[in-house]
Amino acid sequence: MPFQDNRTILQQSHIAPDYNAHHNRFSISMAITDFLAASDIALAINACKAKDSFSPKMFLKTVGLSKKNPTEIKRIFTILDQDKSGFIEQDELQLFLQNFSKGARLLTVAETRGFLLQGDSDGDGKIGLEGNLKEADITAALAACKAAESFKHKEFFAKVGLSAKSADDIKKAFLVIDQDQSGFIEEEELKLFLQNFSAGARALTDAETKAFLKAGDIDGDGMIGIDAPDSFCYKKFFKLCGLSSKTPQEVKDVFQILDEDNSGFIEESELKFFLQRFVPGARTLSEAETKTFISAADDDSDGRIGAEEFQTMVQS
Repeated sequence: MPFQDNRTILQQSHIAPDYNAHHNRFSISMAITDFLAASDIALAINACKAKDSFSPKMFLKTVGLSKKNPTEIKRIFTILDQDKSGFIEQDELQLFLQNFSKGARLLTVAETRGFLLQGDSDGDGKIGLEGNLKEADITAALAACKAAESFKHKEFFAKVGLSAKSADDIKKAFLVIDQDQSGFIEEEELKLFLQNFSAGARALTDAETKAFLKAGDIDGDGMIGIDAPDSFCYKKFFKLCGLSSKTPQEVKDVFQILDEDNSGFIEESELKFFLQRFVPGARTLSEAETKTFISAADDDSDGRIGAEEFQTMVQS
C-alpha cells in the first residue's frame, strides 16, 4: 500500500487538521461540524464567551449533543479525545471549546475543575464516556445557598447527591476538590468549595468556612482529610504534623509516647492506635496500613519498630 502522510489520511476522513505549534499536536476541531450544526456551535460558544460562564450542561444542550444518540455521542467523544487515549484529560478539557471553534477561549481553572467534578466518575483526573454528579442537582444545591451565611454542608451534600454516593464516589469527589493534591482540603480551598461545582458560584464566607472546617476536621489539624481506610501515608503525616523537622531528641520523645508499654519497641497492637496518640477520637489504622507502616520501618524484620528504626523512618 502506498505511503500516505497524516494530512492525506485525515483529509480523506473529512477531518481537516490544524497544527497548533504551542500545544505541539493536531487539532481536529473542523470534524465537529460533521455531526453538529455550525449555527448551534456558534450559539453555544457565544453564550460562554465570558470567563467562568461555561456550564457543561447548557453548552452540550445548546450545541445539540443532548439530542444525539449514544453512537453519535461516542463518535464526537472520539474527536474530542485528541490523543486517542480513550479519555479527555485535563489539558484537553481546558482546550474543550477550541474543539468546536478554533478561536474560542480556554476554559478557566475553575471551569475545568467543575467540568471534571461532573464528568470524572472514577477520580482519575480525566473523563471517560460516563458521568458522575447531575448538573440539575448541582444547580438546585447552589441555588439553595446563594445568600451569604446560608451554606449548610449536610444540606448541600444531600441536594447535590453526594450523601447517596458510596465511600469510593465521595473519595473521588474529594480528590477533585483537593486542588493541590495534598491529601487534605485546607481552609483556602474550602473557601472556594462551591466554585468546584460551578465556576461562577460565590466563595464561602469566613464564618461558613470555619463552620465547615470544624465539622470535618476530626483531628484538629486545621484541614479536612479524606479519613478513609487505607488512606494513611506515614511520610505525609510526619511532614504535615511537623515531626520530620524535629530534632533527634524530640523524635525520641515522641517514640516513647507511642511505645505505650515501655518495651523499647512499637508493636503492631500499639501502631494500630497510632493516630489516637496524636488526637483522641481519631480512627484506628487498618490492618493493611499497620502492616505497611511496620514493613517500612522494620529493618531487622522482627515485626516491631525500634527507636533507631523510628528515627530513621521519620527523618528519611
